[in-house]
Amino acid sequence: MSLEKNQSNSPEYYLAQAQTANKKNDIISIIAMTSKCIALCEQNTDQMQEEKNTLTTAYILRANTLLKMGDTTGAEKDLNQLLAITNNKETEDILMLQGRILARKGNHKEAIEYFNKIIVNNSSAIEALRERGASYLATGDRIKATEDAERIMTLSPDKVKAVSGDFKGEGTD
Repeated sequence: MSLEKNQSNSPEYYLAQAQTANKKNDIISIIAMTSKCIALCEQNTDQMQEEKNTLTTAYILRANTLLKMGDTTGAEKDLNQLLAITNNKETEDILMLQGRILARKGNHKEAIEYFNKIIVNNSSAIEALRERGASYLATGDRIKATEDAERIMTLSPDKVKAVSGDFKGEGTD
């Protein structure tokens, strides 16, 4: 068996392919590559730490992609699998995923709690601030949503367009 063939049958190879597809916003390839990565990781019941990290990253990437596609149920299944294999359920990526799923399901107050956990540990977590601001807006709390938007503008002025675009049309009265 050639080295190239060995590499292309490893979970790390498929995760790298999924991450490349993510940069290109190629949703189909992300789902396909993360699914192959997860299947390969799960075949090895004697997971080394590196494979566990690969599996964790693949689940997070696939779940976030499923959310972008509107598949909340699929994202939630991946989250549950992820929670079953990880010891640290309080990582920023896992908390963000939990918050996003809750927000997508309309549970904005619960989602805000997850985003708050991230922001308490990382006050410059732009994505958590953006997501929390959108959830505040969806609950009708325009003041807190504006505070989050202003904080993002202070921390990262290049995100202004992304913030205003994401908040458009959110939180109807």
